[in-house]
Amino acid sequence: MATKKDLEKQVEELKEQVKEFKKQLDKRDEVIEMLLQRQYGKKTEKLADGQMSLLSDKELENLATEEDETTVVIEKTVPTRRTPKKKKSSGKRNKILDQFEQRDVIHDEPGKMCKCCGEKMIAIGKKCQYRELRQKPAEFERVNHYVRTYKCSNIEEHDNGNEVLAQAIPETAPLFNHSYFSASSLAEIIRNKYELAIPLNRQEILFKSYGLPITSKQMSEGVIKLSQRYLQPLYDRLLEELLLEEVIHMDETPYEVLAKNTKSHKTYIWAVRSTVEFSNHQIVFYKHSDTRGSSNIADILGAKYRGAIICDGWTGYSSNVYPEITFGACLVHIRRKFVEIAKALRGKTHSVAREATVLLGKVFHAEKQLEYKTAEERVVARNKIVKPLLDDFYEFISQVNTSKRSIEKCD
Repeated sequence: MATKKDLEKQVEELKEQVKEFKKQLDKRDEVIEMLLQRQYGKKTEKLADGQMSLLSDKELENLATEEDETTVVIEKTVPTRRTPKKKKSSGKRNKILDQFEQRDVIHDEPGKMCKCCGEKMIAIGKKCQYRELRQKPAEFERVNHYVRTYKCSNIEEHDNGNEVLAQAIPETAPLFNHSYFSASSLAEIIRNKYELAIPLNRQEILFKSYGLPITSKQMSEGVIKLSQRYLQPLYDRLLEELLLEEVIHMDETPYEVLAKNTKSHKTYIWAVRSTVEFSNHQIVFYKHSDTRGSSNIADILGAKYRGAIICDGWTGYSSNVYPEITFGACLVHIRRKFVEIAKALRGKTHSVAREATVLLGKVFHAEKQLEYKTAEERVVARNKIVKPLLDDFYEFISQVNTSKRSIEKCD
């Protein structure tokens, strides 16, 4: 039979187990909250127009704050009895219509008689009753390119007495020989496919309604032939110019590709671009790949690149694999992880993650206030104003104990 001491010991052990289970549940709740915020929550950084530089103006406007953005403020509005109507913007519709070609239609009643005396009335003016925007259906025209033929009229002066013929040199050449396609028609196909997301099989139906029997296979072959013959040299030239930059940005984005009679599979678009400020050219370069392997970096940049790459924290961007390349971490990506953790901690106002976001906020704020005209002036200003704040941030995170026991205490 268990003694009183044994029972008390069992109770204490059960209490310790309950505490441990509670800690684990709290951790799981925080992880779930962080995943929910990552999947469905509002993004902290608005990367409009792409991540153009390490600290672009638009990102700085959203990130330049010394206060953590994880605090949620709920505003309660008291409903009023009557909501004032929004004022209509005067003349907005007319301004839009004025940019198009104008054509007047006069609605007339010749021989209109006066209701009072029965005499014929005379026209004294006109009034615009309404305006509308009419759309013309797609129009095609067959353009026949002729070259003028010439002959010399002074045959008597020729040594052999033969006629001499010559033809004018055409100013343009066909895109493809013996083809329906011209530059304008293929441009429309490409716009429909890649900008408006209209599949080629639907475009085939559209062209047939115009009386042009172009199949989706012909359109696909035309786009491929166009890119290989005319766009590939430009594509290669842009990459050559991009590799002359000392600093570039690189990132990869996954997306699903649908193949006929097969399941969709994940592939990647690799994006490389020059910085916004002090670059030789503004270039954005894209490459499709079936994998996310780090070998894509060598496939794009080759073996001669010796500059710096601003990127996220993916392990593929490694100096161990590419010792000649300097990899720089993007501060926006660094801050994003701390924000996710701070949001998962909900009401906890004092945490390592929150302090990290506050310190980085000071960096973004200081960067936004810098004034410079050249790259050299920017380096001086950053070393003087921004670097001390970055040093404070790195000193802070270097002192954080990342052992499991320490993390449990912080939580």
